[in-house]
This record gives sequence, structure tokens and C-alpha cells, in this order.
Amino acid sequence: MKTSLRTSLVGVVAALVLLAGGVLRAEDIQLLSLKDPIEDPSLMFPRDVSTVLFTRSLKHLPAAGEQEIRMVDLMRIIDTDRASYYELVAAQDLTFWMSLNALQRVNHITVTGWNLEGTTVDVKYTTEPISPDEKGWKTLVEGVRLDSPCTAIRFSPTTVMQAIVTFHTPASDGKPTRVCDLAMISQQDLRDFRIERRPEARTRSPIAHNSALSWNSMPFERQPNLSGMGTGARVLYMSRGADFEQAFLVNDDDPKTSCNFSGNGSESVAIFDMTESRRVRKACLVHNRTPGEVSGYVVNHLPWLGDEDEAASADANGNGNGNGNGKTASKKKSKTLPPMVNIPSSWFAELHKLGGGRTDEVEFTQMEAPVIECRYFIVRHTRAVAPQTAKRPVWLRPMAWWFAGVAASDVMPVALGSGEAPPFTLYDVNVFGDYPPEDWEVAPYDREASLTVSGASPSFLPTSTPKDPELFTPPSPP
Repeated sequence: MKTSLRTSLVGVVAALVLLAGGVLRAEDIQLLSLKDPIEDPSLMFPRDVSTVLFTRSLKHLPAAGEQEIRMVDLMRIIDTDRASYYELVAAQDLTFWMSLNALQRVNHITVTGWNLEGTTVDVKYTTEPISPDEKGWKTLVEGVRLDSPCTAIRFSPTTVMQAIVTFHTPASDGKPTRVCDLAMISQQDLRDFRIERRPEARTRSPIAHNSALSWNSMPFERQPNLSGMGTGARVLYMSRGADFEQAFLVNDDDPKTSCNFSGNGSESVAIFDMTESRRVRKACLVHNRTPGEVSGYVVNHLPWLGDEDEAASADANGNGNGNGNGKTASKKKSKTLPPMVNIPSSWFAELHKLGGGRTDEVEFTQMEAPVIECRYFIVRHTRAVAPQTAKRPVWLRPMAWWFAGVAASDVMPVALGSGEAPPFTLYDVNVFGDYPPEDWEVAPYDREASLTVSGASPSFLPTSTPKDPELFTPPSPP
């Protein structure tokens, strides 16, 4: 009886070992397809109206004796690249004036940057075009502290035409204060508008790209985010374990919103479809500090999707090389995605890697490479292997005698005794090409027609909004 019981228990524990070992050794990554958010009128994605495409003019307002900052340098605060930055000096008041190209209903402002602790922000606004020294400016917020790498400044929705923004930095603590982005988030649903290339731009030759320039010195870093929802891009797939209710927040216009990937998985993957082939030269990611490494890959074809999808899109839009009418066929064409795809980890070795970096050191990962034409951008995070000590399942230690003196805690997988690791959090994904900013324009997107075609009844008043995650507060980089 004892022998039989012992044999049974040994068999059960061995089965658990094999099962857990099989899970840990699995090389396949399971991807789940996502519905296009344009088809769900209950969602709302407010857009950033402080980017170059929505700004008529921008100017530094220097104090007495100060030298005016070049507009090219100042543009880094309102470009769509949230890894480029403008560096502030200690005990400084940096004031700049911004004029939008139309009245915008602003809901909140999000400031992203490094070492912002102690920095405060003042914002004044007007609803009519006046000069900075004229009367009529109203205070929107004053003395708001920026105590995290991404701080959302919330207020009652306000109509803004012009704004004066002032950053007050504290005394020096040895760490430079860097402002990466100031996003004025509108109440308008960004899906009602489309940022697209002008038809005449498709006949132009690609611009000359000076690859010798440093990543923070691009004078033309003013084009839209090609992987953002505003350009029609969408998240096609995410690996199992992601928070799918937040999946589309990684390519909306707000750098504060995010999506978590399960800490139990060894790899986290997201695939972005830019709707057509684009000339890509750079990407940047905003994420939390999680032990591991993140990589970006570009590809023009996904093996589990038919070639006809890419061919139809290329015929309609000319692959951005001057042919076609500038419209994207895949938005009008009903494209059926396999609901679930299993891909081997070895597949990534066959793809063109744009770049990457460790995620336990910084919150921003920059990737830059020679220009390449692609349609899909893939983010892959590989979690660092956890130490194999100090996480043994205590409850198994009394069973050591079942293994003839070998402690069960020494042979059982660590995963059985350890809790879920911290999730990998992705806040924003930016992809840039070699297009000049004048190639792009903001045009109305006919959501009503799209909803009618897809069979959904149009509704422009959102009944729900995406989740509002807590501010991420990882330690500042050294």
C-alpha cells in the first residue's frame, strides 16, 4: 500500500515536473489577432494636437539676456518622437509660445521626460490669436509638479488656440532635466481624422538622409508616427498574456496610456500594421524597466497572411513610390486574420532587426538603421532568466524522502514556487521614415462609411473610454 502510494505520488510529481518543464522549454509563441478599433464606436482615443502637424508656429520667449533657442531644437518638445529631447539647465525658466492651426478642445496635458523631479509647469492659453505680450491670456494650470517620467496634468476641458508653456527647473542635483514631449490631448476622437501623405508627395524622390547625424540632431524629425492610430496603423497581433483591453493604447496619441504583458511569459510580442509599405529608418519605444531585452523587427510580409493582401495594398497605394492614388486598400477590404497563430522563436532570426536594447536600464529604447521599406513593425521583449535560487517551494521540502534523499526543492522548476514576475509595460511605439513633414496632411477620415461597410451602426458619442492606468514611476536613468 505504501509502495503503491509512494509510486503514485512520485508519478504525479514527475508529471508536474515534465509539464512545467515542457512549458518552460516551449519555443512557440502564441499570437492572438485583434479587432480593428475603427470598427468599435464605443471606444474613444483622444488625439495629441500639440504636434507639428497641428501647430501653426512655435517660438521661444527668452528672458532678458538669454539667447533665443533655435526652432529646430525646440521642435523636439512637440515632435512625435518621444525619445528625442530638449535638455534644460538647472534653475531655469524655459518659456515658449505655441499657436495651433485651429481651435482645439483640450482635455489634459502629458509631459514626458527624464529627471523631471522638482520641475514645475505653468500653462496659459487664449482662444484667439494674440501676441504673447498682449492682454487676454488666462491661466490654465500653475506650479504643477512633474514627479514622474510621464505626468498627466488634468483639468476641465478647455478650448485652446494658443498656449504659453513655462518649465521651472530646480537647482542642480547632477542629473540633467530632459523634456521629451509635451502632448496636449484633445477630446476629439483621433479616428475621425487621418494623417496621410499628400498625393503630390508620391511623385517626389526620397529625401537625402544623412545617416551620420546623431539621433538627437535630426532637423526633419517632425513627421507623424507611422505606427500610430492617427496614420491608420493598427495593432494586428499580441502574444497571449497581454491585457487585450489595453492593447490599442500603445499606438494612441497619449504617452501615458499603456498595455501590460504577462510576467509569466518568457517573450512578449506585438505586431503593428502600417497599412502599406513605408520607408522606415527609425523607431523608438517607451516602456517600463523590466529585466530583459527589447528588439524591433521590420518585415513586408507575414507568412500566415496571403500574398494577395500585400499585393492589393501595393497596387492601390504604390508602395509610397509614386504609383497609385494614395489610398489604402486594406482599410476598405475585408481582411480576415487568423484568430490565433503559433510562431517559433527561431522565426525572428530570419527577420531584419532594426535595433534594440536592454529594458532594465532605461525607459526609452531608440532604434536607428539605414532606410528600409516595410509594412509591419514587430516589437519583441525577451525576459531575462530569473535566478534559480531563493525561490524554492517550501511546501515540497518535506517530500524530499520520496526522491531517495534528493530534495524536491532542488529538482522542481523554479516557476512552480515563484509568483508572477513584474509585467513588461509598453506605453508608446513610434516608427519614422525618411519623409519630410510637408508630405503629410490632416484629412477627415470617413468613419461613418467604414462603419456602414463593416455592418456596425455609427455612433460618435463614446459610451466608454480606455482604462486609465497609474502613472509609471520607474527610477530615472543614471
